[in-house]
Amino acid sequence: MDSSNAGSLSNISLLSDLSSAELERLSKQCTWLNFAAGEQVLGRNADGNGIYFVVAGSVRIVNFSISGREITFDERSAGWYFGEISALDGEPRSANVIATGRLEVAQLSQNSFNKLLIEFPQFTVKLLLDLSKIIRISQQHRSKTWNRTHRHRRKQICWYQKPRYLRNTCWHNPSHSPQRY
Repeated sequence: MDSSNAGSLSNISLLSDLSSAELERLSKQCTWLNFAAGEQVLGRNADGNGIYFVVAGSVRIVNFSISGREITFDERSAGWYFGEISALDGEPRSANVIATGRLEVAQLSQNSFNKLLIEFPQFTVKLLLDLSKIIRISQQHRSKTWNRTHRHRRKQICWYQKPRYLRNTCWHNPSHSPQRY
């Protein structure tokens, strides 16, 4: 690869602490890929084969609910990366990644990625900080969803446990309660 690819990698936030010589070496280890708008870059449950650095364009990281509705987890634009979780643990991909426009990415193999983690501790620390943000956001979302669902379920249980003649009783305003005959 030429030095312009190394220059493209210099815009990746995760790689900002690497020297130009290190970026040049890294760019030669990457596979450079292009995608059209709407094209799937990665599929959920696909084999993890490395990390992807977004050089130009942007992607949407999505999953689909049981009903088939698309759920967007995140959007990543030039300067960001994706695929890091699977690159770390070697497990299948956890989400689909779709190009939102013309996209250019640099794919670094899992083996080269692991060497990068060992060779550059500052890279590893940045990655860990980003992963901790993902975990915190995920926990906050789950907590909100669980609380909302749990509150609704608790209300349902309480309503069914009331005697039938009290189910429509309005406790805070007796004038809205139906009369018992």
